[in-house]
Parts: sequence; structure tokens; C-alpha cells
Amino acid sequence: MNKSILDQGWYQFKRQLDYKLSWRGGLLVEVNPRHTSQRCSCCGHTAKENRSPITKVR
Repeated sequence: MNKSILDQGWYQFKRQLDYKLSWRGGLLVEVNPRHTSQRCSCCGHTAKENRSPITKVR
């Protein structure tokens, strides 16, 4: 599936996902990717300290 996503492009993937969700009664919710790793999922507060110290990006 990963290769097919890269081949189609993100716009096409989003368009197909939106189509299939609406066909089955679902809803596609787009989220602004800014600060998503630092934003608290409970209260919405954004701070660098909210990022888990266990997460290491290599």
C-alpha cells in the first residue's frame, strides 16, 4: 500500500479517501499538522514540554 500511496500522490489519496468515507457515511476531518506532536489532546495546550521524552526521531 505504501508504494501505491507514493505513486498516486497525496491529493489523489485524500480525494479517494473522502469519496469512500462519504459513500459509507463517514466524514474526513483534516487536521492542521502544525504543533501536533506538542499539543495536548485533552486541553489543546501547546508546549515543547508536552512532547514525550521517549520519542526519538532518527
